[in-house]
Amino acid sequence: MLNLLELIERFTGSNPQAFAQHQIYWSGTVLSIAMAVCRDEDFVANIKGRGPIAVLRSKKGMEQLSNRVLVMVRTTGLGNG
Repeated sequence: MLNLLELIERFTGSNPQAFAQHQIYWSGTVLSIAMAVCRDEDFVANIKGRGPIAVLRSKKGMEQLSNRVLVMVRTTGLGNG
């Protein structure tokens, strides 16, 4: 299981306290990014009380999704500003 908010927070270098305050707003954005870059066999969902997560079949799948999310963050400029 991959916590997508933690992944985005790490990739964007966001302030953890500010990030936590606006988690509900970030959840939709993060979920959209993950859905855009995930494969059909990946499970990506917004779980009540946990936020957006991805459940993957292997460590390699987790690394691949993480890399695809990182590319999306870099190309969209998410977190800059």
